[in-house]
Amino acid sequence: MIPTSLVALGTDGLLHVVDVDGEGHEPRLFARPEDGREILSPVWGPGGAWIAWSESDGVDGRVRVRSLDGDEIVDQPGFPAFCLDPSPDGTQLASLATGPLGLELSVVELETGVSTLVARGAPLYWAWGPSSRRLAVHVHRRVFVANLGVLGPGSAVEHDLLTEVDRFLAPWWSPAGGELILVDDRQRLSALSLEGEVLESIADGQPGYRFAVDPAGQRVALVSQHSASAVVEVVDRLTGERQTAIDEPVAGMWWSGDGARLLALVRAGDEGQPFVRWCVWDGEQTTLAAPFQPSRVVAETVLPFFEQFAFGHRFWSENSDAIVTPGIMRGGRPEIFVQTFDDRPPRPLIDGAIGWWRPPPAPEPGD
Repeated sequence: MIPTSLVALGTDGLLHVVDVDGEGHEPRLFARPEDGREILSPVWGPGGAWIAWSESDGVDGRVRVRSLDGDEIVDQPGFPAFCLDPSPDGTQLASLATGPLGLELSVVELETGVSTLVARGAPLYWAWGPSSRRLAVHVHRRVFVANLGVLGPGSAVEHDLLTEVDRFLAPWWSPAGGELILVDDRQRLSALSLEGEVLESIADGQPGYRFAVDPAGQRVALVSQHSASAVVEVVDRLTGERQTAIDEPVAGMWWSGDGARLLALVRAGDEGQPFVRWCVWDGEQTTLAAPFQPSRVVAETVLPFFEQFAFGHRFWSENSDAIVTPGIMRGGRPEIFVQTFDDRPPRPLIDGAIGWWRPPPAPEPGD
């Protein structure tokens, strides 16, 4: 295993960085909340240059960003944010919080501290464009693209793509930034231009509306209802080939960073039991990891909205050879484990509720 790091929210309520290599691991205290506050939503910046998190006392909150050297980059009061998402270039941070008028999506520039309110409403999902200058936003039944900073700091210029859509969560950008993959207003999984033109119909009918796009933008994994029960199918956009990858219902799907394998969470044990297990599909066969009970944060916050957490949060390690697993496997207490798909048993790192692998540096922007 190549040495790398995780950010972990411990059961002690503190934020830790855990350095992991093939022989051992070393947790280091990174941040503690102010008195009476709780840490929420930790996330890495691209390449692991910084870590962001929010703090809440149940009423008020603040977003904090700190470099790995301990330098405070942002310490901004506001509403308690429950999802943070860095821009691909690491210069901005999107945050989703509940304000007095409902859900609010804001973006803060890390260098200046200038904040932009991008959208308000519910439900609300978004995706950063590769150049970090655009956000694709799905709010209620509307999908629009927000161009940030066009009219100066704190500004966002919108143009609508769709105004009558339903039954999907976050849109996905192509790597070059010229198209968006989403469910269109005819209930098709499609690729749209930034002017709203349908460039490609990827799946017709009722694909289930839960989907994940590989890093190259070529293969799309989608939940399909074409059989007696839900299965995961993978559509190759270049060849048109469509194959069943996982033949049972899944709670979430994530492509590895190299795009070679698809990770899914499937049930382990009898109906009604809380145990699940990771399943990895490599294009030909599936491999199962050890069962576990997901942590409360994973079960209640991440899995219902896995598409939104697929962009800035990584269950896959940087070199795609291991999975971070926050859950209960032994002793009845929540721990953060590293799991591989060989003969090695799951490896406990720290008592904790959620953990994410450090991401690699962002690729060169394309949009």
